[in-house]
Amino acid sequence: MKPNVPFSYLVRYGYGGLLALGITALVDSDIASKVVTTLGPVMAPLLAIGVGATIYVFERYIIGEFLIYWVQYLAHYLVDDWSDNTGKDATDAQRYIRELVMSKNDCPKNRSRWNARFAYCTAMKLFLDPEAVDTAGTRTGGARGMVEQAHGELHILWITMLQALGAWIYSLATSLDSGLVYGFGITALVAAIAGIVADIRQHTAEAVMLKAKGEEALLEFLKSSGHYVPPT
Repeated sequence: MKPNVPFSYLVRYGYGGLLALGITALVDSDIASKVVTTLGPVMAPLLAIGVGATIYVFERYIIGEFLIYWVQYLAHYLVDDWSDNTGKDATDAQRYIRELVMSKNDCPKNRSRWNARFAYCTAMKLFLDPEAVDTAGTRTGGARGMVEQAHGELHILWITMLQALGAWIYSLATSLDSGLVYGFGITALVAAIAGIVADIRQHTAEAVMLKAKGEEALLEFLKSSGHYVPPT
């Protein structure tokens, strides 16, 4: 039986490890050379994929969930306010959900940004069509599949930013070549800006998807999943 692992998953999980190995080679080539020589041409890439998977999961579910996402949410919130897209006109998917439920019943749970965050995550996984098929009858994963793939690509930007930032701090602390210091710093800055812009674009597209489903259908789903308290 052949393993059915999409190439995008290998890139997603292996990227962080390969990037870490590349940064190590720039910072201390002896360590990187020793790792590759000791493990050999087969085990070294497999280790990179394993380390990359750990980095990806840690970034996505720990650093991303409790820090990066909220920075991006604030940036999108400010952009919406600046462009006068407030209330149910919000272009951020999470903010739209929060504004929608608050417009129906302004209670503590409906006002909670954490509740809106969990509601958004649930809606992206279960509310969007997970069983869509193309004209040839092949299951495509529908909107949910597209959202998941897009988020996987966005995490690559944030992994780049985090590793470049760490390398920049290390290079400053150890007085490495100034070219490396500037290179790591600029890479971290560019990746952070690109990540914010790309995240805003993606969450705007997700808000459009949710609005296209209709308010009543979304409210009914949020109620059934425990993320919306209707008026009594």
